[in-house]
Amino acid sequence: MRRIFSGHAYSDDRTAKGYWSQTVSDEALKRPQLTGAQTADVAVIGAGFTGLSAALALAEQGVSVTVLDAGFPGWGASGRNGGFCCLGGAKASDTMLDRKHGKPARLAYRRAEADAVRHVATQLERHQIEADTHSNGETQLAHKASIRFDDDARAIEENYGVTPTLHCKQELPALG
Repeated sequence: MRRIFSGHAYSDDRTAKGYWSQTVSDEALKRPQLTGAQTADVAVIGAGFTGLSAALALAEQGVSVTVLDAGFPGWGASGRNGGFCCLGGAKASDTMLDRKHGKPARLAYRRAEADAVRHVATQLERHQIEADTHSNGETQLAHKASIRFDDDARAIEENYGVTPTLHCKQELPALG
């Protein structure tokens, strides 16, 4: 396989002095090698958020699952994503999505984003996972008086089924 980054990006070197290596026990860092003949109904390749979520869902349905990863669980992109789990992560605009895939597909995609956020919240609660969650939404502030959020609010309501609350400048001190 041809890799697009230098070898350092794929090594454990970048974590040697990081928070991960200073806070995780030696026992937790052990990764057993897969040896001998193994059988499972499903092999999940990749122990990032998506792979682990798929493996958990399958195991909860009684499916025998083996998870394989070259690194630590969450080591790759899942461990470097900044921890964001929020709406609107795509760079594609509504106009572009409508033109390329049609409005029904765009709305289905946006609703899937909202479903994913709810799924993560449910898993955190169900499995009593301590996570640094910070809110039930986002706050956007205008940096000049001419900025209006009316169109954005309508798009959020259409895309995600959420009705945003708009506040005027005079209301902000009472919200803090």
